[in-house]
Amino acid sequence: MIYIILILYIIFLSVFFNSNLCRIKKEKKVIYFYNSVFFFLAIIMGLRSESVGVDTKYYKLIFDQVANTSFFDLLHGYFYNSIEIGYVLLMKLLSCLINNYYFFQIVISFLFCYQVKKFLINNSNYPLLGVLIFVGSGMYLNGFNVTRQMIAAVLLANAWNYLIDSNLEKCFLNFIFAISFHFTSIIFLLFCFIYKFSKKKNNIKKIIPFVFVGAINYQILLNAISLIITHYHNYMKNAKVTQTASGVIIIWAIILIIALYIVYIRKNSNRLNDSYAIFSIFYVLSNFIGLQYNYFERIGLYFLPFTIILFECVSAGFKNRNLKFIYNFFVGFSFMVYFLLSALTSQQYSYLFFWQ
Repeated sequence: MIYIILILYIIFLSVFFNSNLCRIKKEKKVIYFYNSVFFFLAIIMGLRSESVGVDTKYYKLIFDQVANTSFFDLLHGYFYNSIEIGYVLLMKLLSCLINNYYFFQIVISFLFCYQVKKFLINNSNYPLLGVLIFVGSGMYLNGFNVTRQMIAAVLLANAWNYLIDSNLEKCFLNFIFAISFHFTSIIFLLFCFIYKFSKKKNNIKKIIPFVFVGAINYQILLNAISLIITHYHNYMKNAKVTQTASGVIIIWAIILIIALYIVYIRKNSNRLNDSYAIFSIFYVLSNFIGLQYNYFERIGLYFLPFTIILFECVSAGFKNRNLKFIYNFFVGFSFMVYFLLSALTSQQYSYLFFWQ
């Protein structure tokens, strides 16, 4: 029920802020919309029970251990009980204020939602569409589960914004925070390579075929990763279980088609749009590899925020307002339905408040 209320609340806010009933200045309406939406998203995420999300119970157990461990004992290495030191120190600091896991969960929920809001404000031209894609694409629900990696992912997404704005100090700071939360944030080096490589026209067109060849020969790639990052060696082992993509494979196919269209067919495509297209391709291919190998789809989470911009790139290309409206409505409605199906039919997201 809470997920239905969430969707209705988002739609109501969009209608309200775009109506004559709202007397707020036009330039401030978007900020008020985002603030209202993400405050509610953070509350739902932060007040959830430990039974909501597969990893929530594990994080609660680690928090209790960290709270009863001295700072000195925590600072013996980069990992503590397989959790990166940045996340562990945040647990410890917040436990010194209020020694309660749910206080910590509320704080990191607001941190996550704030970072997503910041990313959308800087990149999205269609607030309602951007929010619905964020919610429906899995970014929000993944925040219930792989929380520290999702925080790292949006930190890197904002680091990308700083990179393209040549604000290298803030870019580096975001990267350091992200890698202290999840070591796989080292993948930001690939972001930097794409940014540098995309300066010359048509370079993205040249690199995409090699990306597909690399994905086809993914076993070589996985062996190389497991040798470099030994901590995640177990994640790279074949699960020996055939996983299924279900209906989400349709979304992956659409993302691939849009990305290839933007790079190879669309006229006047710019450097940034081409970068978002190849990031979206990385996201899809990571998920395909993840069907055969444990957790490899989680690498794709770092590229997931850019699929929001990818869908909006298509909308921006429509000169006819009616076609633009139809496209935005169809995409937003599709992601809204997909979110409700995912949330209401999955046992791991069966919602309870922590006091229930």
